Amino acid sequence: MGMTHALNVNPDAIVNEARIAYFSIEIAPLFYSDQERFIDFMRHAIALNGSFFNTQRMVLQYVTKAYLR
Repeated sequence: MGMTHALNVNPDAIVNEARIAYFSIEIAPLFYSDQERFIDFMRHAIALNGSFFNTQRMVLQYVTKAYLR
């Protein structure tokens, strides 16, 4: 049994905390120090994730999970 299971820690929660820490340390300060670079970073993030986070996928996922179990 791995150490995370022995301590009853969710590995996904650890990854999520790491992402939040990265955003807080690396990305958020760009907003104040270099807004052009921050905007470029946000545009890039939207371009990468836009195809996944869309209304069609969300509605399909909702219907599948709520009604087709």
